[in-house]
Amino acid sequence: YQRRVHGELIRFEWMESPSTSLLQVAIPSFQFKLVEKSVCFYEIVVNTFDGRTWQIEKRFRDFDMLHRALKRLFANVPDLPSKTFFAMLHKDHIENRRAHLQSYLQTLVARRDILNSEFLCDFLEIDKKAPELVVKPPKVLFDMNSFVFGVRDFIYEPDKGLLITAVSDMNPASRLDSYLTNFRLPWEDDTNMTLITVGAVECYIQADAQEFKFDKLWSKGFPSQVHLTISSK
Repeated sequence: YQRRVHGELIRFEWMESPSTSLLQVAIPSFQFKLVEKSVCFYEIVVNTFDGRTWQIEKRFRDFDMLHRALKRLFANVPDLPSKTFFAMLHKDHIENRRAHLQSYLQTLVARRDILNSEFLCDFLEIDKKAPELVVKPPKVLFDMNSFVFGVRDFIYEPDKGLLITAVSDMNPASRLDSYLTNFRLPWEDDTNMTLITVGAVECYIQADAQEFKFDKLWSKGFPSQVHLTISSK
């Protein structure tokens, strides 16, 4: 369908995929503004499924920053027009970039995973203009990099500030090698045998109730993989 924005008729083509039914974007025009020097700004028109429309202006540098952020998080991000070290003064060149940027944005909003990212939401000001469309992605509360093995399971008791983890060797070949090394035949003496650890239970205490920072209390290794169970007693 078509909408008139600032006196200009803009055509929106809605795709049938459910993932694109919430939002559509178009870049109908561009203009130069003096910001220390003459800079080209692209007018972006955002239209929601219920008819709300708003306009924002972005320069190419903003698109480039968005693109870099998305590439760190998502695979198969569409290509962005390449940078140029020379000012694009010819109208045909700028028009070509405008069309490419429009196609770029339309491809992004057609992907639900990217559309829900905080970077694209901030770029298009979705959180300000249509906050109910924003799906807040999970956020990393803390990062623990002290594990030697991979974490198979964990139990967190916030009232006590305890974190108990079950960790194991996640490499099948390494795990098999450990099992074979630990194996003893009935007639072999295993009195002084040192078993290779395959799994372990580790206990951590929360150092600060206001922050997710933990100090290790103890660790118990086992010659096999381990699991955690919760008892009601």
